[in-house]
Amino acid sequence: MGLFKKDLLKTLQAKQKSRKYTILLVDDEYDNLITLSDKLSDEYNILTAMDGLEALELIKNDARPERIHLIISDQRMPRMSGVEFLEKTLNIIPRTKRIILTAFADINTILESVNRAQIYKFIAKPFEHEDILLTIRRALEAYELEGENLRLIQELKELNAGLEEKVQERTHELNRKNRQMLQELKFAREVQNAIMPPFPENDYLKSVLYYVPYEKVSGDTYYWDQSPDNVFRCFVGDAIGHGVPAAFITMMVHMVLRSVTPEYPPQDAMSYLDSSLGNCLPEAMFMSGVYALVTPDGFLRLAKAGHPPVIVLSETQEEPILLGAQGAPLGIFPTTRWPYSEQTYQLEPGDRILLYTDGAIERKNPEGTLFGFHRFLAFLGKQLSIEAEALLEKLLQHLESFSNGIQPVDDVTILILQYQPPTS
Repeated sequence: MGLFKKDLLKTLQAKQKSRKYTILLVDDEYDNLITLSDKLSDEYNILTAMDGLEALELIKNDARPERIHLIISDQRMPRMSGVEFLEKTLNIIPRTKRIILTAFADINTILESVNRAQIYKFIAKPFEHEDILLTIRRALEAYELEGENLRLIQELKELNAGLEEKVQERTHELNRKNRQMLQELKFAREVQNAIMPPFPENDYLKSVLYYVPYEKVSGDTYYWDQSPDNVFRCFVGDAIGHGVPAAFITMMVHMVLRSVTPEYPPQDAMSYLDSSLGNCLPEAMFMSGVYALVTPDGFLRLAKAGHPPVIVLSETQEEPILLGAQGAPLGIFPTTRWPYSEQTYQLEPGDRILLYTDGAIERKNPEGTLFGFHRFLAFLGKQLSIEAEALLEKLLQHLESFSNGIQPVDDVTILILQYQPPTS
């Protein structure tokens, strides 16, 4: 939910109390449908359907489908998944909020579809009654806020007609606020840059870094340090969205990482980050990331949270090595803590480790074709013996050649570490 004045929040909450909202429940398990319907029917008008096709027919045959304010759908259903069903409702009832009930095993599938189906929130099964009631209230507050924004936009359009003097005054005020915002963004960028640590002195790792924000400040972040016993650790993360909100998440991550000692195993460090962010992130905000440790003898340990695979390039291997068992993005489930898994790998001299954010592989060309992970991996498969600095230079040239002048639409971070222990 966005930030807005307290008096507006009170107004929206008062509307919630005076208005009886309509919720459509979709679940192929009859007992679940009846149980949830019984719990909500005193406070809301309830419609039910046993699967996505039945729910679509109900919506299409309704003379006023816009009266459906919220849809709560199970993900796994016969004939049509929850995500597929919700995507088909967008053109019919675009303002309706959409919630998915899902098992942990479905998280990756839903994450890939969250923007396409405009899912407001996903709730993991099993869930507590109070948790889903709170999520419903917040979803309906967001619904009312969007309606209020649309109303205000319409009022502005009407006021603008024939009010040239007020338009000029408003333009002057907007310019003033824009200058102020640019100053604040400049300050936020300086703060963000100041917390990025320099690469520690290290006699067995060489590093090259490409770090370019999409806006004035970045939703990507990196962190690295070295323990007294010469163990190198690093974190590369990607907060959802861009700009100031995402940048604040990166600053929070740096604060948390400074309190995590290098003795933490990677999976425990990820669990601590997840817990810390889940307790303080705003609704629908989260971060993906990878946390890694490297010892002087080349032993690599890592854990991932909703992040692209770590890639190792080795002269002794015929193709790139993908590492990192998947885990839930950090802070995505405020009331649930998911386990993370550690993966290990023994590096050989000359091996290069690539940690990156999805902005590196989501470049598009003028035809709108996505560069994508498969092209990324195919390119790296031809660079198994090239040094880290030359590898980064060739990779950036390849991305620029593919995009042919189309600029990135996301923050981009690429960190390449080359393991090169000193010769005795």
